[in-house]
Amino acid sequence: MPPRLAIALAALSATVLVAAGGAAAPAPASAPNGAGLPKVIKPYVQPPVVRVPAAEWPSEADALATVRAARDRAAPGTAERTDLTWVLKLARLSSVRDAPDGRRATSARMLKMNAWWYITRRSPRQRVIARDPDGVLLTYKHHHGFIVNPVATMGRWRDLNTEWTAAQLADQIAPMMTLRSYAGSYWGALEYYDVPGEPDRVEPGVSAMGQGRAAALFARAWEMTGDPKYANDAALALNGFRVPVNMGGVYSVVSYGGKSGPWYPERAYPGKSPWYGAALNGFMATILGLRGSAGGAAPRRSDSRIRSSVSTRCA
Repeated sequence: MPPRLAIALAALSATVLVAAGGAAAPAPASAPNGAGLPKVIKPYVQPPVVRVPAAEWPSEADALATVRAARDRAAPGTAERTDLTWVLKLARLSSVRDAPDGRRATSARMLKMNAWWYITRRSPRQRVIARDPDGVLLTYKHHHGFIVNPVATMGRWRDLNTEWTAAQLADQIAPMMTLRSYAGSYWGALEYYDVPGEPDRVEPGVSAMGQGRAAALFARAWEMTGDPKYANDAALALNGFRVPVNMGGVYSVVSYGGKSGPWYPERAYPGKSPWYGAALNGFMATILGLRGSAGGAAPRRSDSRIRSSVSTRCA
């Protein structure tokens, strides 16, 4: 099967759950009645941007020591103490013996960014976007410090990383994917670790918008280079659309007006209604990502690179 057709069919299969073992699609969730929706939408204010010089980018070991020292000298109850405590919680989660490589890589990047910022600065009073020397974007969030923002990175937010090619960005994103298994096959998750509404909690979660943009980025990198590793990474990202939200994936079913269909949440919340935190723009961006991936690569299920890395990447 031609590569373009194969990847297009993989993208289209995301609209129907086709899991091994005959797994059934989730039951559709009825639409909410609209109560509690915001009455006024606040205007968007572009956050400030910082660019980290490569010469100032710390090593992982130095970053960990710097973040610990900055946390310890911050007074209890301050934003600095709260932010860096959360960053170190993630570092501990990522350092356990069976932690997947993608989680370790993401945590290491966040440690470096927070070390660079907090060695001479206090917590920002507003959202800040930082670009690291590899073109990856991180967002400052209250109670969390700077966290990797895969969606902004792959979407080239405000053209902050347009000088990096798709292949160069893919080379930074791929190591941060966590390999997971479901129904006998593997998929690659771009994990988020903050939990909206629970600022002290650190827990891996996923985003359909992130998965869609990853698939499109990897497919574009394959088109540019012909390197099959990008085709395999695109397939891994797409496979997340076959996994129900309650099993850690990004596939759910909703009903509206007597009809039901797939819903791909901007942030997935296992155990909650698919409508929880629903964002139409995130769903639309996900669909565009799936469509963009149709121009790229074909999955190779027997790839030796996947088999040899399962022991350390799989969560």
